[in-house]
Amino acid sequence: MGVDVRNRVIKGLFSIGTSSVISMVLGFAGVTIRARVIPEEEFGVYFLLVAIAYLLQIIADFGLRLSAAKFVAGATDADERQSLVSNLLAFRMISIVVLSLLAFAAKPLFLALYPSELLAPLFIFAPVMFATELGDQTLTSIMQGFHLVNRMAIIQIIAAVLNLGLTLLFILPPLSLGVQGFIMAATISLLISIIMRLWMIPARKRLALDRGIVRQIVTFGLPLQGNDMLTFTFEKMDVLILGMLMGPEQIAYLEMAAKIPGYFRRLYYSLNSAVYFPNMSELFAQGRQEGAEHVMNNFLRMVAFISTLFALVSVLFGREIVTLVFSERYLPSALALGLLMIELAISMASTIL
Repeated sequence: MGVDVRNRVIKGLFSIGTSSVISMVLGFAGVTIRARVIPEEEFGVYFLLVAIAYLLQIIADFGLRLSAAKFVAGATDADERQSLVSNLLAFRMISIVVLSLLAFAAKPLFLALYPSELLAPLFIFAPVMFATELGDQTLTSIMQGFHLVNRMAIIQIIAAVLNLGLTLLFILPPLSLGVQGFIMAATISLLISIIMRLWMIPARKRLALDRGIVRQIVTFGLPLQGNDMLTFTFEKMDVLILGMLMGPEQIAYLEMAAKIPGYFRRLYYSLNSAVYFPNMSELFAQGRQEGAEHVMNNFLRMVAFISTLFALVSVLFGREIVTLVFSERYLPSALALGLLMIELAISMASTIL
């Protein structure tokens, strides 16, 4: 592996790792406060909205979350990168608009499946959460292709600070907006993140649709989307099923157990998509097989050791962790926490391989 790629990987791991850890700490602080202020049923409805928004993301993504970074990183010159960015932005805007309209049209179906008095007035947030999250993911992937690791780290920290600050403003007195304030805080921080990413991407923000380029990107991305659909089935389908069978409160217990593994998963995805995947794509594009093997083996060893350690801690001290982070109201989540951390350790190693 060349010295330039090795240095880039090390610096990227440090930058993104540091910003992700800071985001995790701020996220834990926010979760601790929300768990003590927002009732379980409201939290359950929020997690149901997250699952619906995630379903919309999977349908609309077409694998761009990873393929955008791959194509931008593998571009041979500035003109090719500019063309890719223009097509990626245009295609993403179209997919967001189409799926948002379909979500509004499908509102009666969702309300029939989940007859909660809280869901009806909050359903409008599902397509909003979908649009902001998917837009932010797409711009993040483009930045990964440009290897803008330090800028991504800065944006991640700013967004986390904003999210926590707005959450405190909206859910605590005097506003006390409850789950609606929580959703508004997350949405506003994502919108600001999108604006910063657009500003920092070193390409003109114009829209263009070249059928050949779009076909090439989508053809590469569709198999990745198939994997994302399987991931959704494995990670979020239980939320939709549990909501239909047992109601929002049980969703809250399950999802609070998944919160800690979720933050570790986000840390892993940040390192994987911002550092590991773009550099592996570049090494393979240059035919440097030995260097790619070296990066893969080191990354796999690091992830396997850390994830296994935290899985063991979660199994042994699950009740103490749940009480400390969430409160005693969520003690039914303790067993699920340990099991989900074991699943996380296995799935991260499997994803790398």
